[in-house]
Amino acid sequence: MDTKAKKESGKLNIVDNDVDFWKIWESNPKELERQFAPIMWIVNKDKKETYDTHIKVSTIETVKARECVPCKLDVSYGNHAEKVMDIYGTDLPSSAPTLFFVHGGYWRSGKKSWSGPMVRNAYSWGVRTIVIDYPLAPQARLGTICNATQECLSYAMQMFPESTFVIAGHSAGAQLLLSLFHKIPGVMSISDNLKKRVAGAFLISPPYDMRPVIGIRSINKALQLKPS
Repeated sequence: MDTKAKKESGKLNIVDNDVDFWKIWESNPKELERQFAPIMWIVNKDKKETYDTHIKVSTIETVKARECVPCKLDVSYGNHAEKVMDIYGTDLPSSAPTLFFVHGGYWRSGKKSWSGPMVRNAYSWGVRTIVIDYPLAPQARLGTICNATQECLSYAMQMFPESTFVIAGHSAGAQLLLSLFHKIPGVMSISDNLKKRVAGAFLISPPYDMRPVIGIRSINKALQLKPS
């Protein structure tokens, strides 16, 4: 099939499922930027106001979880100020299932303090929730961030050796979790024994292919990724 690609109103339309999107978007960096910036898809409301509302609501729900669910905050899992996690459901038995959540934010932003809206619902079903922070770019390189996620998940599994884990992450957080299950140079994967304890995964809109990120200046300025 011939590839048919054309620009209409400044947007790129692709017809052909076999086409390499990233190569085509190299010639249209503005469209590539738009595809990786969900805030740009907001058309009926003020973009900043919508983002601020999202953070506000998420923070309120996380505060409620901290007030209503027995928890232990800022548990250190490594030798870095940002290597901390919050454990919700500390009164649950060690064998209770665990939801392990990693926030997104393009590897350069995001906080566990606004990443716990699901905690109360999970707790009502007898599920422990662990929400983590990790070193962020540009102070940390992507490999370091991936390794911090591995370090935290391994540590949490050692804390609760009888628990079955479900891993969950959004955007960059989902990509970090994916990296633990592949052999990537410079990135530590979790052991086969620990992999067997992962019963499921909720990976929300992760960048499965990191190649386009290299071409997005606003993101890659912090990550400093280079073509392999």
